[in-house]
Amino acid sequence: MPLVAAALSGCHEEEPPVVQSLLVSWTFADGRSCADSGVATVTVGPPDTSTPSRFDCDSGRGRPVATGPLPRGKVLVEGISAGGAPLYRAVADVPAGEPAYLDVILVFVGGAPSP
Repeated sequence: MPLVAAALSGCHEEEPPVVQSLLVSWTFADGRSCADSGVATVTVGPPDTSTPSRFDCDSGRGRPVATGPLPRGKVLVEGISAGGAPLYRAVADVPAGEPAYLDVILVFVGGAPSP
């Protein structure tokens, strides 16, 4: 019996709790450029983090940039103004795979606080 249990346990592999590399890119729902939207920086991280990855807005607009390791689950992507206000936002699930690829569409939130 132990051999059967060992063989069956390999049939169902769970995703690791952390994705080592998330490749993320973004566009704006209203079709604006970074300059036209007022977004200077885009942050990417779990919704409950105080230290998300930060990118120059143009660096990931339409082409992927790599974050560091992230826990599986939700990821919060925000377009931040030069003054520090969140102007655009998207929340998505960290996809399976390694590296994981995510293309988000940022929606205008007009300075509303982060969730």
